[in-house]
Amino acid sequence: MKKALFIIFIFLSVYSCKSQNQSSVWTAEYEAKWYRQIDDGVKLRLPDDDKRKDLVSYIVKRLKSELPKGIESIPADSLNRLSSKIGAEYGSAHPYGNSGLIPHFAKWTPLLEKALRDEFLKDASPKELESEKKACDCIMVELKKIYPDSVLTPIPRDILFKVASKCFDEIK
Repeated sequence: MKKALFIIFIFLSVYSCKSQNQSSVWTAEYEAKWYRQIDDGVKLRLPDDDKRKDLVSYIVKRLKSELPKGIESIPADSLNRLSSKIGAEYGSAHPYGNSGLIPHFAKWTPLLEKALRDEFLKDASPKELESEKKACDCIMVELKKIYPDSVLTPIPRDILFKVASKCFDEIK
């Protein structure tokens, strides 16, 4: 779950900044522009300057290595997949408890739901996939009961544990 929050966070930051008419060459100016835009996008949710600098630097470095022709060189759905990958990598390397993220409410959107589902199901083996999908569906329904309009992110650990336990018990 900790990785899902980073994935959503990174995707929303990068996607909201995506521009269709910018240069696709990673010049110093282009890199600085994306650094500023991503930094501005995460500033309210991650006020610690050192942690934010680390996160934004990591994102820009990975985007630069994955997209040598620039962020505009791929469609939004591909950017979503790449953002998920980068978020998972960053989340793995940086413990959630030290993230410094400020809790906030995120509106339920198909993109948010997809990111949560992808994160819940990413480690499921082929044997477990069907039961994991059922549990994931249940978790989404239960979270929407608790948070009908907007979900609190990061999702409080006790709520996520309670919901997941209930759903896994139901599918047994």
